Parts: sequence; C-alpha cells; structure tokens
Amino acid sequence: MTESLEHASVDAATADMAKASSKSEEEAKHLLRRVAERHSRADLDIDPSLYPAFVDSLIETSKEFDPQFTADVERAWREALAPGIAYMINKY
Repeated sequence: MTESLEHASVDAATADMAKASSKSEEEAKHLLRRVAERHSRADLDIDPSLYPAFVDSLIETSKEFDPQFTADVERAWREALAPGIAYMINKY
C-alpha cells in the first residue's frame, strides 16, 4: 500500500471511530496504530486471514441480539470496518 493510500485508509477508519465514540480523530488514529502494531507479526502475530471471521462473527452476533438489525446496518458495519481492517492487514 502506498503512503498516501495508507493515510487515506487510517483517516477513513479513524473518522468513523471518532464519530462513534468520545475520541478525537487524533486519539482514534493513535488507537488504531497501537492495535495494528500489537496485532502485527512483530508482537501477537495475529494472522490477517482471521479478520474476515471476526467481522462475520460481529455481524452474526449483532443480527442475533439486535431486533432492529437490517441489511443496511450490516452494510454500514462492513463499510465502517473495512478501512481499519485494510490498515491492520497492511501493517501486519
């Protein structure tokens, strides 16, 4: 991933994180970078092939326990998570 695409990915991911929490975008960027570093082969070595299963599990759990869950909610979750997952895979 090029430097500019990497920044676009982290910016997109952290903008959503900041909106969904009380964190500023800078705090969200720092958090995503820390999580990516921790999951990388240099630390916990969490294989990126596990991320799709994580997202699918999150979606399935939400479907099971949220009576207001819809296809639009699923799409929103997947779109919101995609930039952060892409960033973490790139940092692996």
